[in-house]
Parts: sequence; C-alpha cells; structure tokens
Amino acid sequence: MNLAKKIGKISSLGGALAIGDAGGVSGGGAGVAASGLFLDAVSALVNLGYGRAEAHGAVMRVQANAASDNLSDVIAAALREMGT
Repeated sequence: MNLAKKIGKISSLGGALAIGDAGGVSGGGAGVAASGLFLDAVSALVNLGYGRAEAHGAVMRVQANAASDNLSDVIAAALREMGT
C-alpha cells in the first residue's frame, strides 16, 4: 500500500492517530511533564541495556496501569513488567 493510501486511512479515522496528539507533547503543563517522565524512563532502561522498543512498551504498560510522577517508581515498575 502506498503512502497516500495509508494517510487516507488515518484521515478517515478522524485524526485519532495524529502525531501531534501522541504523548501529550503538544499540550502544556502536566502533559509535557508526563512526556518528559516517559522519555526519561525509556532512556534509563535503554542505558541499562534494554532495547528501545522493549523499554517503550514496558513504560507504556506501567503508565497505563498506574500513573506515577516518580521516575524511580516508573523505572522499577517497568523492570518488573519486563520480568527483571
């Protein structure tokens, strides 16, 4: 499928998958802080030797299950999520 058709499919969803909406980056206040926490947690896990995709998935699952604003708690929960 070519790019134009893929973009058409995303547009037909009403922009639900718009990049600007991802992770609250385009928002202000708490959304920016939360995305910073998310990126810091993923970065920490990558620096520990985990793959970026694996770290991203674990942090996403942790934040979906229990919102925390403490970086150490998020990293620890993500490590548990990955079975470490």
